[in-house]
Amino acid sequence: MEKTTILWDAGDAIYPFNIDLAFSRLAANSTKGLSVETIKEILFGKTYESHEYNAGITEDYYLGKESDEQFYERAKKSLGLTFSIEEFERAYSDIFTVNSRIARFIEHANQQGYAQAVVSSTNPFHWKAMRKTIDPQTGKPFDMEAIISERNIITTYKVGVKKPDAALFDRALAVVGRTKEQAVYVDDVLTYVEAARQYGLSVIHMNTKAKDPQGNCLNALEELGVIIE
Repeated sequence: MEKTTILWDAGDAIYPFNIDLAFSRLAANSTKGLSVETIKEILFGKTYESHEYNAGITEDYYLGKESDEQFYERAKKSLGLTFSIEEFERAYSDIFTVNSRIARFIEHANQQGYAQAVVSSTNPFHWKAMRKTIDPQTGKPFDMEAIISERNIITTYKVGVKKPDAALFDRALAVVGRTKEQAVYVDDVLTYVEAARQYGLSVIHMNTKAKDPQGNCLNALEELGVIIE
C-alpha cells in the first residue's frame, strides 16, 4: 500500500541532543557534590544506558503525572540544587540542535500533502526547548507544532504511557486519519523501532552512529515510496 504518512520520533531523529551537557550543569550546581554518574542514575535510572530516559525521578514527569513546578522541586531536593526554576529549565533543556536535512524534508512533505505526526518519549521542558531550537540552515526556530499542528504531537506526557506502548501509535494514526499500512515510523532507538514493526508499521531505524544517518533515513523513505519533489 502507498505510504502517505510519516510518524517521527523527536529526539535525535529531528532534534539531536547531548544530554551530558545537562548532567554537567546539574553536577556543577549540586550542593551535595554529586557526580555526573550519580545524577544520571537519580534522574533516569538505568534507562540512560538504553537511551530511553524514562525512569528514575523523571518517570512521573514523562508520564504527565507531575507539573513543571513539581518536577523542578523534586529534582532540586534530590540533587541539592540552588537553581531557580528558570535556571533549572535552561540547564536541563538547553541540549538540542536541529537536523536541517530532516527539517527541510518535513517541510516539503507537509507541502506535498503527506500526513505527519511526532511520537515522542519526552517531557514538557524538553518539548518546549525543541520547539525553540534554532535551525542552523535558516537561523530560525524549527517548530514542529507550527508545521504539522499541536494535535499531531503525540507525547508520553500527553497520553500517559511509556514508549513504545501501542496507545501512542493508536493516537497518532487516529489524529492523522490513516492506517498502519499507510504509515512509516522513524526512530533512533532500535527497541522502539522493533516494537513499531510488531505493531504493524513500516519502520526506519535512524542509526545515529552511522556515517550519514540523515541521508540513510531519507534514502530509506524514498525506497518505501515517500518521494519528495
